[in-house]
Amino acid sequence: MDLCSGALNEFDFSLTPLLTCSGFFIMYLVEELVHMYIHYRERKNGQVAPLVRNLSVRQSRSGVGNGEKSVNNSTADLVESKKDIESHHHNGHGHSHHHSHMPMNVGDDVTSALRGLLVVLALSIHELFEGLAVGLESSTSHVWYMLGAVSAHKLVIAFCIGVELIATRTKTWLMIVYITTFAIVSPLGIGIGLLLVGGQGATAAGISSVVLQGLASGTLLYVIFFEIWKGDRTGILQFFASVVGFFIMFGLQLLTGHSHSHSHDHGHSHNRK
Repeated sequence: MDLCSGALNEFDFSLTPLLTCSGFFIMYLVEELVHMYIHYRERKNGQVAPLVRNLSVRQSRSGVGNGEKSVNNSTADLVESKKDIESHHHNGHGHSHHHSHMPMNVGDDVTSALRGLLVVLALSIHELFEGLAVGLESSTSHVWYMLGAVSAHKLVIAFCIGVELIATRTKTWLMIVYITTFAIVSPLGIGIGLLLVGGQGATAAGISSVVLQGLASGTLLYVIFFEIWKGDRTGILQFFASVVGFFIMFGLQLLTGHSHSHSHDHGHSHNRK
């Protein structure tokens, strides 16, 4: 942050944590919006998508219909099976019958494919900012360190997506589209970072690079800690409550910091006398 010391030091708060928290909440909002859209389409069409990721990473079990259960898992279970079969067992009868509640016509296939692509794009936003964090690094050691961390995270997510795409028998051309989209975003982020800094590091690139690096740090923070995010199914309401709480604490910090600076200056003036 030394590159703009004349401008950034005028704030009564630290800009770095603010940018990091902004990146965190941006990713949180994106995932909640995608989560809302997916479930809205499911309720509207009365079916479960073949590729559904619990974007807010909440673990819950809720009863649906007669004994049918819908399970939302953590990031290890990025995808749910599209075979949503409900079994009814009758007392006094030695048989059970199975029937699917998924009308598989052309329109449903297109909607399902678009929904799956939307989920992959939401995942790809993470990878874009992670690649951006790599491209904004100024030293070789930091680049290799960030590259290793991003590669390890991307490897796990890509493996889970690949396994579940096969398990759900996704069409081959859809697999290619999903995996290609997911694969190119990290190099794209690295390229954007390199273009911004011109190989000189974030310090020589200006304020825009510093802002993007702060946002990228926030997205990495979200990726690291979202597994322990509280498991309630309040969705977007929880997001807004979190944002309100954040701004309340931010306002208190501004007020207490401002009053502390005034008292500190006042004490110094008395000491001079």
